Amino acid sequence: MSEIAELYIQLGSAGMICVLFGYLLMNLVNSQKDQTEDLESIRADLSKMSAELSNTQNICIKLIDSINNFKSAINDKIDRKFDRQDENLEDLSKSVAYLQGKNNGGSK
Repeated sequence: MSEIAELYIQLGSAGMICVLFGYLLMNLVNSQKDQTEDLESIRADLSKMSAELSNTQNICIKLIDSINNFKSAINDKIDRKFDRQDENLEDLSKSVAYLQGKNNGGSK
């Protein structure tokens, strides 16, 4: 404290204001440097997060496409199965109609 008093006596009030102003500027410069370092760190983290998000999005799109292709393949198989069943049913219907015709024609 005595050092500050001696400095005040030697420099006067104007000198003391200049010293305090210089101290304020040094603190602002140091604070700005710290903020710049923090911003660079944040930018690097955002870049990493962006890359991860892009990779995750691509994986999700590929997964959805794979599921859609699988569903399409299953639907095609089911459609073919129903078509075969429909054909079998038509064949049976024709056979029954033929047998009914034979049965009705034979009894007359």
